[in-house]
Amino acid sequence: MSADKKVKAAEKGQPGVVAGESLDSVRNILFGAQMRDIEKKFSRLESRVAKELSEFSDEMGKRMDSLEQHFKKEVEALTVALRGEQKAHEEHVKASTQRFAEIEQSAAQHSDDSASALREIRAQILDQSKSLRDEINQKSDKLTAALDQEAEDLREGKVDRSELGSLLTELGMHLCSEKGSEDGSKPE
Repeated sequence: MSADKKVKAAEKGQPGVVAGESLDSVRNILFGAQMRDIEKKFSRLESRVAKELSEFSDEMGKRMDSLEQHFKKEVEALTVALRGEQKAHEEHVKASTQRFAEIEQSAAQHSDDSASALREIRAQILDQSKSLRDEINQKSDKLTAALDQEAEDLREGKVDRSELGSLLTELGMHLCSEKGSEDGSKPE
């Protein structure tokens, strides 16, 4: 039985028609399309946010990998350079015993500089990783806030259950009063 036929049958008081079915039919007629539209919008929004988060995560992973590779190459280059310098210093020590003390001081200085340079590089790596982490957190917070706002907008667009109940109660009372006026009796 179609929704219109159920409503008409309920108005006429025909047996076999349940009032709940009539209310469900009226509810579906009044708000069904709107609810399906809201559900579709919410589903699209969820999939879009999930896709953007996934793309963002992939991009950040690639950036972190690239940054890590860059720093590994830099550290390797510095290590090779330092080893070359140490070898050159050792050859100088062997070649000139009279400058032994000076070369030893120079090697110690280079070692301190190397350690200082490594500390600076480590500090830069730490600072850059913290900055990338902060950027990731900020973008994640922005996406979460946007998702929360969209969800709130969708919730605000929904019909309140109590308002819907009141509207359907008034509709039922109106239908009862019309039925009573058609029968010639007074509405209660």
